[in-house]
Amino acid sequence: MAHKVRTNILDVLNDQQLMGHLAPYRGNPMQSMVYFEDDFLVDTLNGDYWAESVGNGGVTLTLAAAANGTATTAVNATDNDVAEIYGPALYYARQACVFECRLKVNAITTVSFAAGFANAASATNDKIVFDATTDTLTAGTNITDAAVFLFDTDATTDRWFAAAINASGTPQGGVMATGIVPAADTYEVLKVAFNAAGDAGFYRNGVCVYSIPLAVAPTVALRPYFALKGCATTARLLTVDYVKVWQNRLETSTVVW
Repeated sequence: MAHKVRTNILDVLNDQQLMGHLAPYRGNPMQSMVYFEDDFLVDTLNGDYWAESVGNGGVTLTLAAAANGTATTAVNATDNDVAEIYGPALYYARQACVFECRLKVNAITTVSFAAGFANAASATNDKIVFDATTDTLTAGTNITDAAVFLFDTDATTDRWFAAAINASGTPQGGVMATGIVPAADTYEVLKVAFNAAGDAGFYRNGVCVYSIPLAVAPTVALRPYFALKGCATTARLLTVDYVKVWQNRLETSTVVW
């Protein structure tokens, strides 16, 4: 029997949901889970999965010549340059979807970046999924449902934010506790996990650091999402080591495992 992970709202998530196909099991692998992983261990980026919006000076996502496989994107030395990277809209909170990645940014000054789930890329060239100017969260154009880790040096407080929006409502979340801040050129593991009601838990390096009730609408299709924005005239580089996304299959009375 799976042990429950206890948080203030996400007490319905079990080990299988949080760990995907790596969860402990007996017998055959858990066919009740849908699982995707990209460790970038190939010569050519998976263009069938990843799409990009780099029309405002951002650099196309490319594979990097690095141990263990990485992918990078960058922004040029122009204020408000943006690069957004996103996968297909195949994931739903109602199926307890989970996003996990390991990433770093080469510097944490004059920069904004985000990782998690979003329904779409922002339709405005100089915007990403959210900004946190004066610590007030604002969603980008086209963003109706999303839940992401966000770091934004245009904010008053330079720490990680949890940011979410449900059905084009008022953005929820806020700045995380003291000390929860990225370090320059240092990898972190970030995870956003939903239960079927759309409640979101935010995990950093294996620790639940924030939770947002009813973060997204459970029936809205979500995409795995990354974004990088330059907040001054200095280039910035985002490096992604791996991405994992998984969810339960939507069971019916006719499904047999």
